Amino acid sequence: MNLSSLLFDGLKAMVLGMLWVYVFLSIMILCMKVMSKALAPFSNFLEPPPPTPKKKKESGKKAGTLSPEDRIRAQAAIEAAKRYRADHRNSASKAAYTVTVEGKTFNVQFKEGGVITADLAGQAAEGEAKKPTTASASSGNTVDINSPFPGTVTKIMVSEGDEFEAGEVIAVVEAMKMENEIKPDKAGIVREICVDLKAVVTSGQVLFKIEEK
Repeated sequence: MNLSSLLFDGLKAMVLGMLWVYVFLSIMILCMKVMSKALAPFSNFLEPPPPTPKKKKESGKKAGTLSPEDRIRAQAAIEAAKRYRADHRNSASKAAYTVTVEGKTFNVQFKEGGVITADLAGQAAEGEAKKPTTASASSGNTVDINSPFPGTVTKIMVSEGDEFEAGEVIAVVEAMKMENEIKPDKAGIVREICVDLKAVVTSGQVLFKIEEK
């Protein structure tokens, strides 16, 4: 064999090889197209679900609720209306009063069942129809004098063993710069002072134990 025949055989083998590669790649591409068409109906199941958008948290206060500061103002308005109503019990008592505390106006209403409400722009606070210094008997004639609302004891006018008259001021509790005088309904003797001057008290906390005459 001469050199020319060897070169011819080599080129022929190379061309055949390239043809086989072309045929193989063509078959692979055709198979991939057929598979993609066959799997098209199932693409929705294979794709991950879209992320669920997060809900924004609602900000702000719920409608119809009072802030802690306005609750104290509302309680002070209720106490002021009760004192006015008690001081004018001999005249015709109204069922509603307008009371302004620190620039905010409350509509205080006395309802059936001893319920009192103080409305501020559609927001309401409720209280019970009790006088601030109504005493509840514990044993014998010894009774407790309670704070009508949270605040600070700014004045104590009596000492243990002192006698006082009905309606006499024996202490002052201040809340939101509004003073509330503690005045027992009946005359008596101070048996125990349960708080110190400048003490911070809660609503209903016992201030004095007294013995009624």
